[in-house]
Amino acid sequence: ISLLGQTGLNAISFFVINTIFLYMLFKLKLLLALFHSAILTAIMGLSELAVFGIISRFFPHFVLETDAGIIFYTVFSKILFFAVIYLLIHLLKGKNINQEQYDRSGLLLMLIPVSSVFIMFTFLAETSAFAQPVDFMVTICAVFLLMVNLLVFGINQYNQKKSQEYTDMQLLLQKESDFAQYYEMILSQSENQS
Repeated sequence: ISLLGQTGLNAISFFVINTIFLYMLFKLKLLLALFHSAILTAIMGLSELAVFGIISRFFPHFVLETDAGIIFYTVFSKILFFAVIYLLIHLLKGKNINQEQYDRSGLLLMLIPVSSVFIMFTFLAETSAFAQPVDFMVTICAVFLLMVNLLVFGINQYNQKKSQEYTDMQLLLQKESDFAQYYEMILSQSENQS
């Protein structure tokens, strides 16, 4: 699909393949798989946009040159993408492996990476027409947009973790209440027998 050279088709196929991969292999719920695929797509696009802006700042015509410029661009954008994903995995990994509860409010969070992908496509379509100071601003905006996506992902993971801890605490309180009622019943039964 990437040989066709259509950025939109590449991003849609990346999103769909990631969703299928997460849904089938990791057995995530569909909404959770869609959310993580949207985050991955946004991080991938924004890392490519940031590297594109940085490289075009120092080498303005690298895309028009030989294949070496494209290879250089691809290598560094993928290194940035995998570094960000690796950092996210190690910062946000939890102790328990089970899948947390995912409510429908996550659909609203999914708007942020989806809108980031749309903004990324707008930037990529107009990057060649920008003057040098504006190109630098586009790069800075792409980096900030990447940070916002990472922040949203982190907040979502934190909220899910706190919700799981709250549910576990409520379950523990319910068990203690049941034990207290059971011991009171045994105590009253013991008093009745005596």
